[in-house]
Amino acid sequence: GHFQASRGNVEQHLRERESRKMGDRAERLLRAHQKIDEDQAYAQMRKMAMNSNQKITAVATGVIAILDKNPAESVHESF
Repeated sequence: GHFQASRGNVEQHLRERESRKMGDRAERLLRAHQKIDEDQAYAQMRKMAMNSNQKITAVATGVIAILDKNPAESVHESF
């Protein structure tokens, strides 16, 4: 069948992809910073999200803001 995405769907999809990218990035930063593995990094972000009552995306943004020493390639400039 032909694929017809409404504008809303497309934007939602882009947002999801964007937040997944941010999650991955935050995870990598955590792992490098704390010398932990993927599962631990993810568990830590989930705990932070629950404790602060935020979405993982918000936590990821915070982690990136704090740990990323190379803001030139931050999310803001990828548009």
